[in-house]
Amino acid sequence: MAFNARKSKKSSQKPGYLLEGFDPDTLQLGKPNVSEENFILGEDESREMLKPKALEEAKVKELVECLTDWIHDELSEKHIIVRDILEDIYDGQVLAILTEKLANTKLDVPEIAQSIASQKERLRVILKYIREWINPDKSKNWSVEKIYSKNAVAILQILVEISKQSQNPPKLPVNVSIPIISVKMQDGRLAVNTTKEMITDQMKSDKNAKVQEKDVFDVLFEQTDDKLQVVKRSLAAFANKHLSKINIEIYDIENQFHNGVNFILLIGLLEGYFVPFHKYYREPSDEKEKIDNVSFALELVEQNEQLKARVLPSDVVSKDSQATLRILYHLFSLYKNID
Repeated sequence: MAFNARKSKKSSQKPGYLLEGFDPDTLQLGKPNVSEENFILGEDESREMLKPKALEEAKVKELVECLTDWIHDELSEKHIIVRDILEDIYDGQVLAILTEKLANTKLDVPEIAQSIASQKERLRVILKYIREWINPDKSKNWSVEKIYSKNAVAILQILVEISKQSQNPPKLPVNVSIPIISVKMQDGRLAVNTTKEMITDQMKSDKNAKVQEKDVFDVLFEQTDDKLQVVKRSLAAFANKHLSKINIEIYDIENQFHNGVNFILLIGLLEGYFVPFHKYYREPSDEKEKIDNVSFALELVEQNEQLKARVLPSDVVSKDSQATLRILYHLFSLYKNID
């Protein structure tokens, strides 16, 4: 019988983004609407929380998906299923098993811990070991209280860091950050500040970093819009030449390729094979399904030749012109002579 990492009973602990005195409906993605009525703070007391919908951003969702798949791969022999990365990691049960596997060790912790005190003690032992195993500087935000309160930043950061110790580390999106709102009572008034917590590695831009050579689209997007439109029309004509065989017409590249379906169909036509419907979402209903489609399309594309510049599925889903055109141009360069 499969071991399900989700607990049967709801924890009484509040997630890290639902703090006492905080009404999540008072904050929007734009300028935070914070007022004294929403907080009970003493002088110099502060609160931190996630910006509402921060976990719904495309890159964050892509990261969570990558980490979840990686955990499933690492712990496949134990049949562990992670359905909610915050709910299933916070009490230390899955984290202990994962750490033991990656570090090839045995932790002195119980597999089953039902009380809050025993779960926190298990977390304390795990975090102590991880701090000794991984560079301590990178674990300064990983406290027992933060992990146990389902703090998304702490949980994702620790999973990202220990994933680097894997023999088969996951390919995680770079530059993933989560906006944090901090509120402090100063002189009887609330001081609000928004910062970004980095979750994955940043792309370096210093002189010593390896600089990726510019490709044709880096140069193109530095030119006038007229030249860009000419290229877009040419690539749309290339796509239509093949997609018209199944009665699909492309007139808006960013919108019509962003969910991955037309990319998959186009690749099948160019390669001369049928992609089974169960391999992808024919009518993706949410961002996750679209990202899955684009990721699958990129796998098909790179079976023949790797893209010269890395393209993130989340960029295509967010209708980024440069990312979408790079894939189309790559296909054009490979199949321009195919009727």
